[in-house]
Amino acid sequence: MEKMKEYLTTLVKITGYSMKMFFRDRAAIFFSLFLPLLIMLIFGILDFEGNLNVRLTIIDKADNQISEGFVSGLSKVDPVTVTEGDDKEAAIEAIENEDSDMLMILPKDFGALIGREDTIQEIPIYYKENTQSNVSQVGLTILKEYLDGYTHQVTGTPYLFELAENKVEAKDLKYIDYLIPGIVGMGIMFMSMFGVVGAIVSWRERGVMRRLLATPIRPSIVLVSQVITRLTIAIMQAAIIILLGIIFFDLTVIGNFLLIFLIIIMGAAIFLTFGFAISGVGNSQNTATAVANLFLMPQMFLSGTFFPRDTFPEYLKVITDYLPLTYLNDALRLVMVEGRGFVDIETPLIGLTVWIAISFFAATKLFKWE
Repeated sequence: MEKMKEYLTTLVKITGYSMKMFFRDRAAIFFSLFLPLLIMLIFGILDFEGNLNVRLTIIDKADNQISEGFVSGLSKVDPVTVTEGDDKEAAIEAIENEDSDMLMILPKDFGALIGREDTIQEIPIYYKENTQSNVSQVGLTILKEYLDGYTHQVTGTPYLFELAENKVEAKDLKYIDYLIPGIVGMGIMFMSMFGVVGAIVSWRERGVMRRLLATPIRPSIVLVSQVITRLTIAIMQAAIIILLGIIFFDLTVIGNFLLIFLIIIMGAAIFLTFGFAISGVGNSQNTATAVANLFLMPQMFLSGTFFPRDTFPEYLKVITDYLPLTYLNDALRLVMVEGRGFVDIETPLIGLTVWIAISFFAATKLFKWE
């Protein structure tokens, strides 16, 4: 009992020293706290979901009552921004330079064929074929629907069908609601791994590890103190990111905070133990940092941190399904954004548990004191 009390007392003291060392290290604070917040701020301000706007140029060669009514009505349709022009080549060049999205040319006989049976008048439309966005497809859909509606309006023919709308309530989720759980996961990964790798390798290079082994302090106390320190900082880091997301970006968090806390602990445990393993592989700060980056950087971009992985090629999506950061990000999003419970996130939790076992095994095999 006395030995246990002495062990815990020493552990508390060493952990306290470790926490003080962390908060005195400006570089550690920058990469652990400021950098994730900076990334969140940049992506939050950019707001990638954005407001869709179809920039349409119309050349009205008919210049009659029907064409004027057509252009006037289309100008009021959201999200179309109509600009009238008269130079076809200049309008096409604007599309090529991405200063415009589409060009519509109303022919001289626009509306002249109305009332004639079995007659369809073609209206030329130009748009950039190899665009990465869906603006052109949205624009085409809007224009087709508007043409149908305008035809009925001009001809006076009745509509045969009508949509019976039934609204289903759903969460009003924003891009920031997707982003911040990914930022939390990324921050945990970087802080946990680089924190341990930096501290252990630095201690080994300066001979601190060797001197610790020569003291009455048990080696396990040093390791456990590092784990407690990094877990505490990971929780603080996640809490700060989530809190600032709620205050400045109206982040929606509807999940159980205890479950979020558990997921954060599991994620931090994975990257902490991998940090111990990598610190054993690298004999110097440069080597250990390079190895850590090889492990971290692909996950940062391939685990759905900033954007959904649905756009990945199928083979890459299958591979990235099993990355530890993917499991961490998915679990955080399911709980924070969708309000899922423990049973609903069974797959990510199993994945995290398996990675904890793998990382612990790697740490026991690769970690070394000298």
